Amino acid sequence: MQRKGNDFEYEDIRLEAIPQESMPKIEITNQVMQRIDEIQPKRLFWGRKWMWSRGLVTGIATLFLFSMTAYAASEYIQIRNSSGVVKVQYAEPQQFKKESAQVKKYYSQAMKVAKPGELIAYSIKNARNKGLSENMIHFAYKELRITEYSSFSKENQRTKTPIFPKTVNGYEFEHGTIWPNTYSISESGKDSARYHEIQKELDHVNNSGKADIVTKSVTWNEAGSITATYTKNNAHIGISAVLLQGGHMKVEQQPENKANTVLVEGREVIFNSVNREDKISYHYLNWFNEEQDAYYTITTYGDRALSREKLIQLARDLIKEGL
Repeated sequence: MQRKGNDFEYEDIRLEAIPQESMPKIEITNQVMQRIDEIQPKRLFWGRKWMWSRGLVTGIATLFLFSMTAYAASEYIQIRNSSGVVKVQYAEPQQFKKESAQVKKYYSQAMKVAKPGELIAYSIKNARNKGLSENMIHFAYKELRITEYSSFSKENQRTKTPIFPKTVNGYEFEHGTIWPNTYSISESGKDSARYHEIQKELDHVNNSGKADIVTKSVTWNEAGSITATYTKNNAHIGISAVLLQGGHMKVEQQPENKANTVLVEGREVIFNSVNREDKISYHYLNWFNEEQDAYYTITTYGDRALSREKLIQLARDLIKEGL
């Protein structure tokens, strides 16, 4: 099922190339978040390929119905809420059609217009003549990396996101980013009226210039995800939360990822151990916070990656603190 009106499916074009030969000394979160594939609000997915580019790149993407046979579902990990509803579903990888060079070009144009922390709505001129959907609004967000914890906390309060700690296990806050939830202002979202307002405003923007797109800056207060990096010398811990907002999440499980659950402070925590054919290996944790309706990821990388036991202990401490 194709959702019209909200195009973040092109976010992955700004992922930086990962120098695999230097793994795992660089951030491994690019590798981790490729496994997170969809979030489904009210039976419709949003959020393809939640990924980091030296931080977090979130995307809200093409919607389609998620169906899985009972047998297939039983082959993979599920996390349910207290009502028995599946909130996190591990599943086999799926193939997606890559974005065309034409679409990437328009997205890149919008990113050149955007300032750090700014969400841009844009429409493509003469879209039908270019073989694209007509009257569709696309969105582009330029990352604002916040390096002061006090400023990060203020942004937490503005967007009503979970409060991340200032220090983690002796690791100091280095930077954080909060990403907007554009699904809420899509044609299918809860604030679809705003979508139509933006559409009308874009229609009235002077489009006589040479640019292929018409753009408009959009204010936002609702977050889709949050991430923070903590550092001790050359060792790093990454914490992220994807806010499900009533939906549920499907996570791609690649063959090289061996995942199992462990009970931590009464909560199911997924330990993921990845051993790739190119001899690169790493591990990370996930869990679902029902009160916040958020899906957490903890990664460890750099000169001193935490062991499985220490990573689980870190998860225990963070869960006790409310994450």
